[in-house]
Amino acid sequence: MRKTIYYVLFLGLINILFSCKSAPEIEGFDAKKWKEDPNACKNYRAALLPALEKNKDKLVKVEAGQLMQLLGRPDKNELYRRNQRFYVYFIDAGSQCKGNKGSLGRTLRVRIDALQRVSEVVVN
Repeated sequence: MRKTIYYVLFLGLINILFSCKSAPEIEGFDAKKWKEDPNACKNYRAALLPALEKNKDKLVKVEAGQLMQLLGRPDKNELYRRNQRFYVYFIDAGSQCKGNKGSLGRTLRVRIDALQRVSEVVVN
């Protein structure tokens, strides 16, 4: 009985250690500044976009939790078919900001597949 408890605790510890992955490092990208600009109303994100676009391939296959560590909570979530969804981050200020009229600003759309990994990164 005692061996079983130790075995379960050991497996739980191993699971925790290997499931805590950190966000990918992107050179020239200030994640703190990106997160401080929800809906891109402060216009910080547009300056940070080139570093993200240059390193889009580093984001593919990243787990959704790691993506949120890097970019923060998405401005919008869109459900898609077959248990997929899009995380939408605004890049430019637009009608999503108070006092702005017209169209919505440009967006960074990140597709999350059914296994909770990034499968596509697109700027619209």
